[in-house]
Amino acid sequence: MVVSDVSTSVFVARTASPMAPAKAAPKAGAASAAGSAPEDTVALSALASALKGDTLSLFSRLSDDDRSRLGGLVSSGALSADDMAAALSGTLKAKRATVFWEENAKYMQAHPPGEQALRHQEMSAHATAEMEKAAKRYEALDKSNMSPDERIAALQRMSEESGKFGAISDALAREERQMIHDNPTPFAFGGDRFLRTDREMGAAARLAGLGFASSSFDEAVTAMAKSDVASHVAERQAEIDARKR
Repeated sequence: MVVSDVSTSVFVARTASPMAPAKAAPKAGAASAAGSAPEDTVALSALASALKGDTLSLFSRLSDDDRSRLGGLVSSGALSADDMAAALSGTLKAKRATVFWEENAKYMQAHPPGEQALRHQEMSAHATAEMEKAAKRYEALDKSNMSPDERIAALQRMSEESGKFGAISDALAREERQMIHDNPTPFAFGGDRFLRTDREMGAAARLAGLGFASSSFDEAVTAMAKSDVASHVAERQAEIDARKR
């Protein structure tokens, strides 16, 4: 079976052997020997209905051989049409996330943090370390043999220290929000465009478990993921530029 055309609503399938000789037209009332088997037609119709948006776009980018193999998994009952759509969606989202973080790393190398950001990082690390020390002192206090009065005094001192570092932490959080506002990055994670659902992860794993592997499929997924991430970053940059005007 080869899926020869994909559109937003129609799949065209053919299941003829390229070496088979042409057959005479069947007699009236006889079952036709040409054309797709009923189960193939049903499977392709179900797959056509299940693929929408990004999954349909991805499927249309695939080679005829990849489409045929994926359609064959649906017609054989190895995967339902909905699970195939979920598998394609999950595979694309996973690749988008990989491409996003790779491009983000390149961006960060090309745009190292300034002095304010470095100072913020140092202060944040110091405040975190002090708060961790305070938590350990609380744990040690529970295991100590202090008298009730000594315990109360120790708790008061630790409460004052926690309050001090809590105030520093709040100030750092405000400063970080201001820094992000003043120096926005176009690499803001795209949420649903990058995060797979449990069903998508499971369906992608089942597809891999069925032994489906194709370099041309991987290339098509990667090309679409790179294009999607580039569009996402461009949209974010356009928003940043608009706010600056």
